[in-house]
Amino acid sequence: MGCGVATNSEGVQEFVVAGGTGGGNPDDSITVDVLNLDTLEWKSSENALPTAMNAMASVPFGQTFLLVGGYDRDASRAMSVLHIFNPDDEQFYQLLTPRLRQARQYPTAMFVDVDAFPNC
Repeated sequence: MGCGVATNSEGVQEFVVAGGTGGGNPDDSITVDVLNLDTLEWKSSENALPTAMNAMASVPFGQTFLLVGGYDRDASRAMSVLHIFNPDDEQFYQLLTPRLRQARQYPTAMFVDVDAFPNC
């Protein structure tokens, strides 16, 4: 499962829960649940992920967030791709570049100041 906060073009913040498994429902991993932080009402977007997925990390990115790596249940393999959430249509889109150097499930991801790592 991945989660994050995004702001849509109307300025409304939404808390987003994407993918994951649970409840014995195989469709859980393609579902995206969105909580409107103004009204505190939940809504679900079926098939909002490009593939059934879980075990991904999430990291804030501007007014939205990215899903990093994870496990593609449809293909039964770890993923090396990034997905970005579009808060206006409440869908995730795979970024063509960059890709992770190695496919990973259950990664930890964060932005860091590159100046903190001068030898890398």
